Amino acid sequence: MQLSQINLNHIRVFEVVYRTKSMTAAATELHLTQSGVSQHVATLEAQLGVKLFDRVKKRLVHTSDAEELYLACAHGLTQIQDGLAALSGGNEKLSGWVRVGMPIEFGNNQVLARLGKFSLKHPLVQFKIVYDYASVMNEQLLTGALDCAFVDDFAMDQSIQVEEIYEEILEMVVQKNLWQKLTQAQASSKKSQVSFLTDLDFVDYQIDAPLATRWIRHHFKPKHVSLRVKACVMDVKGVSRLVQEGLGLGVIPRHVLEQSARLNATVQVVEGGPKPLKNPISLAVVKGRTQSRASQALIQFMKESFSQEKLQEKQSEKPQERSAPKKNS
Repeated sequence: MQLSQINLNHIRVFEVVYRTKSMTAAATELHLTQSGVSQHVATLEAQLGVKLFDRVKKRLVHTSDAEELYLACAHGLTQIQDGLAALSGGNEKLSGWVRVGMPIEFGNNQVLARLGKFSLKHPLVQFKIVYDYASVMNEQLLTGALDCAFVDDFAMDQSIQVEEIYEEILEMVVQKNLWQKLTQAQASSKKSQVSFLTDLDFVDYQIDAPLATRWIRHHFKPKHVSLRVKACVMDVKGVSRLVQEGLGLGVIPRHVLEQSARLNATVQVVEGGPKPLKNPISLAVVKGRTQSRASQALIQFMKESFSQEKLQEKQSEKPQERSAPKKNS
């Protein structure tokens, strides 16, 4: 028999009768008359062609067919009820999946710990975490594959709303031993800092070295920049490791440098201008899209969390900048 042929009210009444072992108790719980409960059960028995309950010494006893039916439908009915309660706000506890996109290292260093704190408050909420570029997350937001996303400096679709919540400071780094050799060679030449840097090898995230180029333009403002890329790799850990191996200079977020004692001990931060290069991170959502209660709560939690951290940094005179690794030219 197909589900479409069954009145789900009959199933609901059966579940309560089975669980309470009483037509009278079921009628009280369901706010029905006892005869109404009996009619639901009788109709279901007729449709299924099986006996569900027997009367033994005036007591209601379920049959083996009833036990099989209960095991098959009880869990599903509970899930449906919980789902309806969550959608209507009848359940105070947040639940359900929230799908969040983020850059790999920013997510690992800044977002996951916050998700952990949110989960302690709302243990029934589940997370699907997606690591990718902003261009990819742009499309995933538009198709509904993501509820929200953390994105860096990227021109998102006009239907996506972005709110800046964090600023990464981007540092140019190089292996310490390699830097000593390079600066010794520079001392005997008459090259400017820009000419010296642009003659070196670079490790970047893309083959045309957009981030390294951006760093040099920000700090030295040359008319033209053309860099020689020794290797390109898509994530920060890859760039960091290649820099540690001496393949060239690379740009990484300061928070990544601060999180790794080994990295901090093996690479040298290259001196730039007085103002650091900053990469804004924004929280992106589709304008006007209906969000679940869990998604709404997580988005608000993230905004407040990053806002509080920014306020604390201002009050303590930006401790991140004071604790940055010492720069040598």
